[in-house]
Amino acid sequence: MDPPAPALHGRTGKGGLADWLRWRRMYPELRGLAPDDPQITLRQRDVLQKNKAARFSFGQFYRELAGVAQASPPGLRVEIGSGAGFLEEFIPGLVKTDVVPLPFTHQVCRAEAMPFDDGRVGALFMVNVLHHVRRPGDFFREAVRVLAPGGRVAMIEPFNSSFSRFVYRRLHHEPFDPDVPSWDLPEGGRLSAGNNALPWIIFVRDRARFEQEHPSLEIERVRPHSGLVHLLSGGVTTRPFVPAFILPGLAALERRAGRLMRHLALFMTVVLKKNGGAAIHGGPG
Repeated sequence: MDPPAPALHGRTGKGGLADWLRWRRMYPELRGLAPDDPQITLRQRDVLQKNKAARFSFGQFYRELAGVAQASPPGLRVEIGSGAGFLEEFIPGLVKTDVVPLPFTHQVCRAEAMPFDDGRVGALFMVNVLHHVRRPGDFFREAVRVLAPGGRVAMIEPFNSSFSRFVYRRLHHEPFDPDVPSWDLPEGGRLSAGNNALPWIIFVRDRARFEQEHPSLEIERVRPHSGLVHLLSGGVTTRPFVPAFILPGLAALERRAGRLMRHLALFMTVVLKKNGGAAIHGGPG
């Protein structure tokens, strides 16, 4: 049995104005629920249906992932840790998985042990999932097994920037520690255990180690993005701070920010390619 988790949808315990603001802006139906309760995911799905600002922000993520799907070889399109997301609206025929049964997913499995035959998957997708995977090395080896030659793993994960360090340490409930030496996570619940800095650790800080330990997976893309747009959208727990119609203009400014996003980004897109297929490059600006 997983150990008791701190209240994700209650006070963060970090104190001060930021904690009070987060509590006040949270959707009332999410307050006080433990983070590993599947009921959280069901209610977040409802939140995403009515929060137009959050749908815009996640829509930006999903359009980039859909581009990877189109460029990947034939095979299954699989989302790992689908949660409350709606990536299936952008990728037809998507197979949605999670570690618990949910009414809007197809398979129950962990990232480290997927129920797919060797070479049957053309692309794997993850949105805010890798930083919850307890043994990332096992997942990368499993990805190599299930992917077809040239198949991709496409992820949207937290980025380590000046802005994100403030946000994740002061306003977010999950740990953010870019200095831990190990990639492996301690035992814990499906959402309560994690390290938001883990993807940055693997693909930026320890990139040489990743390339040495997993030579069958080429890092095609590491692109920082999405600063204020996602924060102001409220995400899946907090009511938006601005009307949805403001976000497209702000998103356009972020796309023009270029290298400044390395200091302002909350997220990054990471694309890995299994050796044996043609490369794709770029992505939204």
